[in-house]
Amino acid sequence: MSLEGLTPEQTEEANQKLWDEVAAEGKNGKPAAEKPLAPAKPAPAPTPAPEVKPDPMKEVLARLDKFEASHNTLAGHIGGLNRGQQELRQLLATAQAAAKKVDDAPTAAQVNQAISDPQEWAELKRQHPEWAAATEKGI
Repeated sequence: MSLEGLTPEQTEEANQKLWDEVAAEGKNGKPAAEKPLAPAKPAPAPTPAPEVKPDPMKEVLARLDKFEASHNTLAGHIGGLNRGQQELRQLLATAQAAAKKVDDAPTAAQVNQAISDPQEWAELKRQHPEWAAATEKGI
């Protein structure tokens, strides 16, 4: 009996018949026949999945998105640095103006010396007119 061209079910059925024959021969006291079992039909090999090639445009767009995000982050940092620099310049200008006003005012030692002498007081007021005006308002 040729087993070629049989379905897996038919092959299994033929194998079962052979087993039954061998078992029957062994029961009658006769040695079991050495009949080869029919090989089962091998299952068809799975077809490999087609290779998926990455879309080069998707990769370029992803890299462009990352670049854009990095650019925006850097632009934000640069804006912050520019704002900080502007604040420092304003602070420096304010400090220079305050230092100039302090230079225009007499020292505490000069004021203490001028208080005792009216001529020195007048000279001190002439040398520092802004200070003198503020002091006269306070007195």
